[in-house]
Amino acid sequence: MKIAFDIDYTLIDEFDKPKYEVIDLFRWFEKQGWDMIIWSGGGVDYAEMWVRKLGLKATIVPKCSMKVDIVVDDEMDEGALDKELNKIAKIIIKVK
Repeated sequence: MKIAFDIDYTLIDEFDKPKYEVIDLFRWFEKQGWDMIIWSGGGVDYAEMWVRKLGLKATIVPKCSMKVDIVVDDEMDEGALDKELNKIAKIIIKVK
């Protein structure tokens, strides 16, 4: 399975502090042996920086650039990004 996590407001909060409960979820999925993906609307370089800072291991790709089984992202309204996620993910887990 492919599991994608967003950075802003998902793995980190609005003050750039790690959201450890979401990082724990990331690590749980990782322990299942699934393909871990991290992306960000801030771009690949931004995502790579946070992957290093948070000590995570994942494939980094442009946001919404591939089909995944599960995506973990912050709560969104029914805007364009939400519709895009619905096209590429079987399950969307929204976090606060």
